[in-house]
Amino acid sequence: MILSTGATSSLASNPFATRFVRPGTFEYQFSGCENAAGSRFAELVHRVRSYGGGVIVGPHGTGKSTLLASLDRFARETYPDVARVQLHAPSRSTALVRARHAFGNDGRVRAQQARLADRGLLIIDGAEQLSWIGMIRLRRLLRLRSQFILATSHKPIGGLETLLQTRVDASLVSSLTDVLLRDSSREVSDLVRSQLSSRDLTNLVNLRELWFEMYDVVQQHQLRSIQQIA
Repeated sequence: MILSTGATSSLASNPFATRFVRPGTFEYQFSGCENAAGSRFAELVHRVRSYGGGVIVGPHGTGKSTLLASLDRFARETYPDVARVQLHAPSRSTALVRARHAFGNDGRVRAQQARLADRGLLIIDGAEQLSWIGMIRLRRLLRLRSQFILATSHKPIGGLETLLQTRVDASLVSSLTDVLLRDSSREVSDLVRSQLSSRDLTNLVNLRELWFEMYDVVQQHQLRSIQQIA
C-alpha cells in the first residue's frame, strides 16, 4: 500500500508522540494547586538555596523530569552556574551490575561537580542511581565549595530536604490531556477522552505509561483510517 502525503502527515501527528510528551515540551502542572506556577517554581529554587540542597521525590512517570525542565530558567536566574546530570537505571538488574552502574554514576556526577563554579547549582535527575557512599562524598565536596544540589529520586535522601512529592491524579491527567489534544481533530480527541473515561485513574502511578498506551490507541485509529482511504 502506498500512502499519500496527507496520509503519512496524519500518521505523524499523534499527540502522544515522544516529541510532544518528553520533559520540557510543556510546563509542569502542580496537582490541585491554583497558584501561579511561576511563583511555585521560584519558591522551590529559593528553598534549595535556603536548605543548601533539596530533592523532588516520586515514582517513575509522575513528572519529576518535567518539573526540573520547568525550573531551569529560574535556576539560571538565581545561581551563577548550573550543571545537570541525568542518570538512568541499568538495562540489567543484578547486584553486581547495579553496583558497577552506581559507581560509574558517582564518577560522572563528581566530574560535573568539579567543573561547576563556586555557589553553583548541581542538578541530578535520578539520584537514586548513585551509591550511598557516592552521595555522602558528593555532599561533602559541594559544601567545600558552597555549591548547591537539586535532585530527583524515587525516595527521600538523607541530609536533603524533600521539596515536593510528585503524584498523578485524575484532574491532572485531564488538564494535561487538554494540552496534548489542543491541535488534534475532534475524532481523535473524542477517542482519547472515551478511553480515559473508561479507566480508573484514581490509582494511576505512572503517567508516562498512560501516554504510551494512548499513543498506541491513536496510532491504531490512524492506521485504520488510512487503510479505509486507500
